[in-house]
Amino acid sequence: MIVDSGKECMKWINEKLRKYWEIIIIGFLSLTPLWWLRDGSVILGHDSGYRFTQADILHQLFYSWNPVLGIGMDWSIFKAFLLTQAPEAFFIQLFGFPVGQRITLILWFFIIGFSWWLAIKLLFPEVKYWILRLWCAFLACFNFFILQGWFITERAKFSLFAALPLAIVIVIKTFYGSLSLLKGTLFFGSLFFFLNGGGSPPLYGGVLVGVGMTFLSLFIMSILQRRWTQVRQGITMLFLFLFSFVLFNAYWIVPQYFLAKNTYKTSVASEGGIEGLIAWEKEIGKNSSFINLIRLEGIPDWYSESHAFSKTYRQNPLLIALSFIPIFFIVVGLLMRLPFKEKGERKIFLVLLLALLPVGLFFTSGSHPPTGSLYLLLLRKIPGFLIFRSSFYKFAPVVWLPIIVLSGYIFTHVILSLKNRLVRIVFPTLALMGILLYHYPYFVSDFFRFLPDFSTRVVLPPHINDAAQEVQALPKTSRILLVPPLSYGYYGTRLDTYNWGYFSLDMLPRNISRVSVVTNDKLSAPWIDTAYRVFESGNKEETMKYLSALGITHILSRGDVQFNKDASDAPDIFLYQRQAENYFGKPVWERGAWKLFTLPAPSFSKVNVFSQYTCGAGDRTVGTLIAGDMTPNTDRCDEIIGIPHVFDPTCLMCKTGEYEQFVQSAGVPVVRNDIFSKKLREWKEKKAIRRSEGNTGQMIDARLSIAQNNLGIVSEATDKKSVFQAYLQLMNEAASLTESLDGESGNTYRVRITAYLDAQKSFVETFPNTEQIIDEIQSLQREMQINIWMGDGKNRYRYGVTIPKDMQGIVYGAEHCNFTQLDDRENPNRSQVFTSGYHKMEFICDNVPDAPPIAVVERLEPVNANGTPTVSDTYVNPTEYRVSIQNMNGQFLFRFNEGYHAGWQLIETTKNASVRIKNHAKVDGYANGWIVAGEGDAEFRILFRPQSYFYKGALISIVVLLISVFAVYKNRKKAI
Repeated sequence: MIVDSGKECMKWINEKLRKYWEIIIIGFLSLTPLWWLRDGSVILGHDSGYRFTQADILHQLFYSWNPVLGIGMDWSIFKAFLLTQAPEAFFIQLFGFPVGQRITLILWFFIIGFSWWLAIKLLFPEVKYWILRLWCAFLACFNFFILQGWFITERAKFSLFAALPLAIVIVIKTFYGSLSLLKGTLFFGSLFFFLNGGGSPPLYGGVLVGVGMTFLSLFIMSILQRRWTQVRQGITMLFLFLFSFVLFNAYWIVPQYFLAKNTYKTSVASEGGIEGLIAWEKEIGKNSSFINLIRLEGIPDWYSESHAFSKTYRQNPLLIALSFIPIFFIVVGLLMRLPFKEKGERKIFLVLLLALLPVGLFFTSGSHPPTGSLYLLLLRKIPGFLIFRSSFYKFAPVVWLPIIVLSGYIFTHVILSLKNRLVRIVFPTLALMGILLYHYPYFVSDFFRFLPDFSTRVVLPPHINDAAQEVQALPKTSRILLVPPLSYGYYGTRLDTYNWGYFSLDMLPRNISRVSVVTNDKLSAPWIDTAYRVFESGNKEETMKYLSALGITHILSRGDVQFNKDASDAPDIFLYQRQAENYFGKPVWERGAWKLFTLPAPSFSKVNVFSQYTCGAGDRTVGTLIAGDMTPNTDRCDEIIGIPHVFDPTCLMCKTGEYEQFVQSAGVPVVRNDIFSKKLREWKEKKAIRRSEGNTGQMIDARLSIAQNNLGIVSEATDKKSVFQAYLQLMNEAASLTESLDGESGNTYRVRITAYLDAQKSFVETFPNTEQIIDEIQSLQREMQINIWMGDGKNRYRYGVTIPKDMQGIVYGAEHCNFTQLDDRENPNRSQVFTSGYHKMEFICDNVPDAPPIAVVERLEPVNANGTPTVSDTYVNPTEYRVSIQNMNGQFLFRFNEGYHAGWQLIETTKNASVRIKNHAKVDGYANGWIVAGEGDAEFRILFRPQSYFYKGALISIVVLLISVFAVYKNRKKAI
């Protein structure tokens, strides 16, 4: 009896092994991450996105406002990570961070291999095609595009790379009826529900091209065969697939739509405008040539001398030859016309991949010749296409997919043509092993290390885990200031770096915290650098004013940070620790190199109300609270009588190297001067001059542009002297026009003309016999420089401000600088009588890397006749607070100490109907404020409006999921 049971068991095991042995192999290969982390290390830092409190991250992702990131941040763009990071949150919560992360990595490795295996299995299910299935699964998991992603475990990229082949197969099978329209639609929508790319639209570049080419190819083939019914059904299917994608993913698409609608233009501008983004694309695509891409290379970092392993692949003749094997197989297969000998859906799939390859090469090569100019045209002309500025990273999957599948298909047919059964097993087995050997860096290279001292694979010091437990126990409304501040030491960017290998834009304390963590990055108040300088100075009273204004409750001192020794702004680590001890006494806890100090209750809590406040003229950067009187300021109350106004001077050419960069950007272009180009250029120039009449600024711009064009043709001109004279005339006209411009505008144009003259002089000096032209350029420069007001990019900061009325004013800010000049007066007092018009100010600042923000505040007698109401607030969630205000008696400023965002709303709920307070303003350069008027007591709610977009989108997604489950259940029941 026992023997029979044993035989039955072994029979069952053998059956399962025969059926699932390919999946078992993929599963075994998915254990590769265990080899990477065999020494107890974890992946953390850079852009990896891992958190100690991963479950808390899911909770934060549920809300559209994340208070942990500095003074807070709109997190609408990350909603799709609710699903992308759900597995790691589950495993880390269940097994702890190190073990949970390992399981997560294994899962993503398996998802990639299995999805590609399944896609091929759906079209090539016969046993003999095991070679093709495993070839695709192996190369999907082991290739250098994916290996580059493992450096920071790019789960978003992995998910779309895994989804692409399945999506194409679903489209083909539904189009030709192998899948019903209902099933195809549900499968397509649910596929991208689970493998959603982190909701990053740029990462969908490969999917858009791949699926788009699939539909286009199917339509073309149907039209050529005159299958009009199929065309109509295909159009219906296209809309249903698109509709299902949007509905399944509405929970992240709806919030992102409203976010993009409001921020796209400013996002482009923040990256240097269109030309700045194009410059980045050129840098990314400089090595993405067709020859590199067909070898499954072309990765930007690949060609750096500091790359962990690429040098061997670039120089070793054997490895170079091996890199051509996949494309060699494809060429051989085309010569033999193998893809065209297939039938049905298989033929469609293979032919589609052949068509997809050149299209994928075009998009993936981006700005690289020979098709780069066309790609750059798309970036400039097609609205929204700028999101695909890093072409290689966005479109590489539509090159990798056809090359991997087609080469595997040809190789499989070559093997199947052999008669010896043993050979048909040994050769493919050796080929699969060869794939692993060729990609040996997966097993022997430290590809996680990107600088000698830093890696994304780190061994956590014990004190980090201990500190994490302490930080997570703090009250939710706490706010931590990190000391020392960040440095520009690496890549010219402020980064969080430690002597045990951590390196990231994402602060490590934020990775272990549930509360707000503030430092001198972009997620803090604009005057945070000044706050750190005051902290360093030893002035406790001034320090407390700054910390109070930010609502700081704790100071976290980190003694294990590591700065670049050559960085000029590297702070003294232990000076900050000593000052913290001087200010606040002994730390409340000490874990290794980390110490936490508790502050007295800040004067500015989460919600405050003020009867005294000042009004700014624009986007506030400095408040009078920074000057020392603790009075908040807002930028939206100009119409209120009796409120002092604040004016923000601007500093021109004050950053290090800013003027030199401007000169470089003004370089002379190369201009074609053939007959057609000349006529077209002359027509455009006359049109520009005609359109600019009546607008002095545009008249100057037109003349500068035409002058540049004139110099651009001088190399081809036969009469160079006439060209130079025409150029000089235009520059003199532009300079003369600046005399009619007053104040800031006139100064800006004079600086601009001077920069152009510098660039043009360097260009003219390359031609012989141009001494007279150069003398005239220098004479014009001297004339311009008489009235120029700009900084020197070192320590001389020159500001300009327009004051609209005569007033008594005080100059605030730049506390550690010498106020050396105001208009024609030297060493002026900060309290001055300002006449209406443009005023020039100069400050000399030592050891200040950037122009410090300053403000001119109108001096009025303080008015506080009505008293200040009392306020209490209740935290509901990161996007909602409830506030009670008592003893209102007139008008006051309501200040909410989270980062300013137009989505924050203040709603009075005391009356029968809720009333939104409309005059929302930025306060103290970073916080939210509203001017409120009323009598007696009132109840209010503070709401973050983008959260409602998520609720609406999530409701749509949940309803669609429920309908889908019901539809599948009913369909299955009918089948039974």
